[in-house]
Amino acid sequence: MIQNHDIDLAVLMFDSMPERNLVSWNSMLAAYAHQGHLRELQREIDSLVCDFSLEGVKPDEATFHSGIVGCNHAGMVRECCKCFKLMNLEHGISPQKEHFCVVVDVLCKSGQLNHAQDLLQNMPFVPDSAVKTAFLCAAGVHHAIRTKNLDVDHHDSGSWLALANSF
Repeated sequence: MIQNHDIDLAVLMFDSMPERNLVSWNSMLAAYAHQGHLRELQREIDSLVCDFSLEGVKPDEATFHSGIVGCNHAGMVRECCKCFKLMNLEHGISPQKEHFCVVVDVLCKSGQLNHAQDLLQNMPFVPDSAVKTAFLCAAGVHHAIRTKNLDVDHHDSGSWLALANSF
């Protein structure tokens, strides 16, 4: 039903569930994020910790990915970064490459290229071409790419195309 864009019915069913689990929570968060129901997503993110605790559910990587993606789509930079930090600080969940990629993207879109590049260079793993390409594409919106410290893979045509399109 969520795939058919019937979010109201999904919410009604979710609210009437006698027991909600991680899958049901993640499904609702993902539906809000991917269908542009950003106020609802923001409300759910704000109440996430409280409601999850009350229902005995612990958020996982997918939970935070939905929150981060939704915040990114809405341009809610502060909330995106807050959600990203909560993963590790309050829930002990180590962000994965896809989480970093989304945060790099939202920082670049908001013009915070220095913060995005710092995050890119200080990841706990070697950024692959997908993460670097996300940075280059997002940074290209602002025509202010600083690539002197960014080791672009010379064999990755996507990175070069993103760089070329930014000028």
